[in-house]
Amino acid sequence: FGPLAGAGGLFGTAADLLSFGESRLDRPSPAPLRPQGLPRHLSGVALGWMVSGSEGEVRWHDGLARGTRSGLGFNLQSGAVVALLARGTDSPLGMRGAMPALLLSLLGAGGAGG
Repeated sequence: FGPLAGAGGLFGTAADLLSFGESRLDRPSPAPLRPQGLPRHLSGVALGWMVSGSEGEVRWHDGLARGTRSGLGFNLQSGAVVALLARGTDSPLGMRGAMPALLLSLLGAGGAGG
């Protein structure tokens, strides 16, 4: 795939993702944008992140590339960081929205937006 490789051709482990997520907790987080028409589980968007939670405290992103799914999220208030990795073309988590729902549940956003 060259330059069109999923995720820019980057590879890593769950530990790598957790380290990256932890590093985001110590950085100032810009205020999220709140465009109209967001799905219920989003309270906004920020550079590279979806934003959820009643106060926009949860930042997360997920994706699918080459038959694998991954998700990373962190809670700015609690300091929790979650990395999810799943292998296979059919996610064991089910439909497309299942990975975000699981991330949000584990991070204390309960899947609900602002």
